[in-house]
Amino acid sequence: MKLDYSLEEGELSTIGPLTLIDDLPDNFLVMNGDILCDLNYKLFFSAHVQAGSRISVSAYRRQVKIDFGVLRYDESGHLKEFQENPRTISM
Repeated sequence: MKLDYSLEEGELSTIGPLTLIDDLPDNFLVMNGDILCDLNYKLFFSAHVQAGSRISVSAYRRQVKIDFGVLRYDESGHLKEFQENPRTISM
């Protein structure tokens, strides 16, 4: 396995450091180092390449208990809804 590292002089967020790597191949994986999962990376990568996708994202939907109420506003900033301790929220 070939690993490339880059050193940031300032915060570049998640994808920003890729701009520091001059010789990126057409297809590559970017992943968080602190996430454990059972994703088959080989199948995921193969599906990405075969589809000719520019970007593929692996995600997992889960329910998270929210300890607070959620306020929703309309485009003009007026409160339109209040949800008391929802299990999930849609953004």
